[in-house]
Amino acid sequence: MKFVTALAYAPLVISTEFIDACLEEGRLVDPEDYVLKDTKNEKKFHISLSDARKRAEKNANQLLQGRCIYCMEQITGGFETFKAIVEANGGRCILWKNRKGTTVPSGRADSEATTDTDANNDVYLLSDENKSNPGLLSRFREMVEVSRKVPKIVKTDWILESAMSQQLRPTKPYEL
Repeated sequence: MKFVTALAYAPLVISTEFIDACLEEGRLVDPEDYVLKDTKNEKKFHISLSDARKRAEKNANQLLQGRCIYCMEQITGGFETFKAIVEANGGRCILWKNRKGTTVPSGRADSEATTDTDANNDVYLLSDENKSNPGLLSRFREMVEVSRKVPKIVKTDWILESAMSQQLRPTKPYEL
């Protein structure tokens, strides 16, 4: 979680060899010489750390600006983990408790700050693939549709991969 959250701040991600070099030389060495190269995980998650850093600088912690993202109560990894990731990227994360009478928060305050129509119309629910309860999901869809918005029920991989790449992934491959 800390790594994924930190990516929103466009850090220079360095390898542990940097610490070894500093200790060996007895001084602070240039971190640019120790940029992390993790081709295995970059390939696995379809990202480039270098490109993600550039996008994060451009995004300025606003990748999810204006977006309302709900999170299932019993989600693997825990609500607080996903809340930290969403908020570090400028979104709003709300715990979905499946209660009658729940409404989608007004997007008026956020709507002036963004011209992205999807941010104002799409409402996301992060859910575990194997723990999805059709009743919970249908009530979420109803709540969102009553607000004249579009429900997007997605696997947690969508938010993780979007945050790691610092670009919104299309939801279709992640929808439940």
